Amino acid sequence: KLWENDNPWLNAWRALPSDKSLIQPTILPIGDAQDVAQISGEEGLQFDPYELSSMATRYGAGEAAILVASPDGAKMGISLYSNGVGGAQFVQKIMVDQVVGETNEALLIRAAQKVKTVLRENWKMNAAFQPPPPAPAQQAAPVPYTRPALGPSKTYAARVRFGSVQDWVRIKNTLDKTYGMNGVMLKSIKPREALVNLMYAADLNSLQISLQNAGIVLRGNTSGGLELHMTGAQFTSTAGQ
Repeated sequence: KLWENDNPWLNAWRALPSDKSLIQPTILPIGDAQDVAQISGEEGLQFDPYELSSMATRYGAGEAAILVASPDGAKMGISLYSNGVGGAQFVQKIMVDQVVGETNEALLIRAAQKVKTVLRENWKMNAAFQPPPPAPAQQAAPVPYTRPALGPSKTYAARVRFGSVQDWVRIKNTLDKTYGMNGVMLKSIKPREALVNLMYAADLNSLQISLQNAGIVLRGNTSGGLELHMTGAQFTSTAGQ
């Protein structure tokens, strides 16, 4: 899984020295709760391009690259994708040969360093001329991510209550997929709650019904704001903590 500590490709990138002093540094997401909420470890190339763009902006990055490493005999193949409107768009593939006596961990680190060098160049220049890698057998083609466009969005500030990081990821993914939801902006997050702005294309009553149909309770709290949590979760209303 993407954010797990036993992900050898992620660990290879973590082992590289920082290049923040360079004019065009490469920034590696740290994999905190907010990162996991925006791009879960199970989505693969079927991520939400809106969320990846939001993550890149949060890290101060001008663009985002998606890197998929896979062994190919005595070589390591790294497929580079850019973040397009419809999701991942294949750009190019880099092959790195394993030298005699080299461990897989060392090969991955060397591959990550090579990719870093490519990313500092005009890495998307030849995208149109590079054939995409063949899809693995029995793997369905990625479905482009679309958001419903019902009309102009209204913004509703709300406090999200949850019991764990996994609960937050589940509720965030549910909010993103709720019919009529044009965007979910995370303002701040704590171990058990998050403040969000919901961009919804209808009035508050319709929002409450849509969330109820999606398994989310929306109600007012004692401070006059909005509060939401998954159906069945036991929370008491807060007074603007």
